[in-house]
Amino acid sequence: MVISNFILKIIALIFMTIDHVGVFLPSSPLQFTFRVLGKIALPIFIYTTLEGCKKTKDIKKYMLRLGVMSILMYIAIVIAQLVLYFNNGYLLVFQNTFFTLLNLVFIYYLFFVNKNKNKRRMVILPILIFIGSYIFFLLRINGISEFISSIFVDGLTTMYALEAPIMFVGALLGIYIYEEIVRKRLNNDETLVNEFLCSKKAQLSRNIIMCLSIALVSLIMYSFTYENIPSFTFGNACVYNTYFIICFPFILLYNGKRGFNNKIVNGAFYLYYPLHIGIIALIFILIGGF
Repeated sequence: MVISNFILKIIALIFMTIDHVGVFLPSSPLQFTFRVLGKIALPIFIYTTLEGCKKTKDIKKYMLRLGVMSILMYIAIVIAQLVLYFNNGYLLVFQNTFFTLLNLVFIYYLFFVNKNKNKRRMVILPILIFIGSYIFFLLRINGISEFISSIFVDGLTTMYALEAPIMFVGALLGIYIYEEIVRKRLNNDETLVNEFLCSKKAQLSRNIIMCLSIALVSLIMYSFTYENIPSFTFGNACVYNTYFIICFPFILLYNGKRGFNNKIVNGAFYLYYPLHIGIIALIFILIGGF
């Protein structure tokens, strides 16, 4: 295992960029290839977010950063939709990736950091947000919600509203159960437990659990491709998302180490998402391909 958390994020950013270039390409084998390769990004981001939850010293600050970026992303989506609508007369389906991550971290906080059991009932909020986002996504891709209000609603919905929570919670529960089994076998000796959980064997086990969660989501997406509802579609997203499993080599090679760490670079990771979409869109508009 030779890939650090930092390198894993770089890999995810590269494939995310490939995916978003594919969004702007005309329908073709090249576009399909770009969109499929782009599916490597989401599972990596989910895994690094889960790792961030477990290793951060202040999860509230982590949620605050994601909250600020969710607001900035919302503003960027509104601007992008206004430009598209008034210049070209149509809208794309934009969703807020940072809002997705914020809700996932909030779920982790409620069950693994928060000490007030009554507050755990608040988990209904991210659940409702994910459900509402997925319903709105289905309405959008089926043309049922193709009106001006979409400009202001899209940025309030989570991206991968079905896939991301299943992948995150599946891996979270799997890793939690695995670590509890380890604790019982080592008689809750914290020294031995911590030593083992930091070992390569334990890290590989966590990587495999993450892969199993990814495989589950890919299987669900594959099953959706067989759904045949008259005048309704789940969209090409289901076809593309069956390929989440191609990220396995990168996940399995993850060594659990942080790697290079710099505040400026970490901040650049957050800003890259809205900036690169704007740059890609601008390039395609300038060359007349969009």
